[in-house]
Amino acid sequence: MMLWLQCTDVQKDLQLVESGLFEAIGCDDPLVREVCTHLIGARGKRLRPTLLLLTTRFGNANESRAQSLAVAIELLHVATLYHDDVVDQASKRRQLVSVNAKWGNQVAVLAGTYLLSRAMSLFCSAGDKIVRSVSRAINTIWKGQMEETEGVYNLDLEEARLFRVIAQKTATLYELACHIGAEVSGLTTSEISQVTEYGRNLGIAFQLVDDAMDIMADEKALGKPPGSDVREGIYTLPVLYTLRSTNADSGRLRAILATRQLTEERLFEALSILRRNGSIRYTVNTAKTFIVEAKRRLQAFPSSDAKQSLCLLGDFVIDRIGQV
Repeated sequence: MMLWLQCTDVQKDLQLVESGLFEAIGCDDPLVREVCTHLIGARGKRLRPTLLLLTTRFGNANESRAQSLAVAIELLHVATLYHDDVVDQASKRRQLVSVNAKWGNQVAVLAGTYLLSRAMSLFCSAGDKIVRSVSRAINTIWKGQMEETEGVYNLDLEEARLFRVIAQKTATLYELACHIGAEVSGLTTSEISQVTEYGRNLGIAFQLVDDAMDIMADEKALGKPPGSDVREGIYTLPVLYTLRSTNADSGRLRAILATRQLTEERLFEALSILRRNGSIRYTVNTAKTFIVEAKRRLQAFPSSDAKQSLCLLGDFVIDRIGQV
């Protein structure tokens, strides 16, 4: 249950979105349906459809249209997860065997592409303006994934480049959800910009906390093995913070990561260094600055259950690290 969600009408809408996700698959082939609903059935936080539905409450949007777009944004999100897991060679997702591990990379890529096509068919019904926004977002996500891929095992990765990848690869869908919700509810250009920036800052903060949790949490809490990013050469903010420090931890971590092929013992040592040296605190404090900025973007809007929910969501993003 999302305790931060104060809108009972949005909660009801989300129940319809849940059934709409399965209906949107629209395929009678048993294998296609099983593969495409694998992660959908495992549920998730449903943050992106929730953001879209909440931001429609800042104006006046057609309820049925908003629900359809909420389904579309979640299908698009799941499609990116299928493709991400192939790129990352992931074995688990949401405490389930990943699609690529269960059915193979070819099936995972095809299923992700099919989900993308189903999402686009729903977006198309909203008109050219929304479709152009979605198209730009997909292009941005692709750029972020490419830049992350090009930067693997880079021990001298710049923090600015890391934040660019986070903004492109992860925050873009949060931003898009808020933008669509604001757009279809008839807000002004200035208001749409503020709501969109809320989504961008929230998405960056969420990823930073995820990166901290990848080091701190256990497999049950994460739904996948801890330290996955470190093992794959994807160096997040805690790693960059440690590598640029001047103490012995920096040199030792650099030596461990330079081997690239981490044994379980080396991974354990690397995570131990990151857990004790202040890098997690630095990362969470950085995330907090983005949440402050996200909330600031909502200040001009009148008080409402939707606004309160979005502010409480910011608190929830940070509080997750205290739950591990």
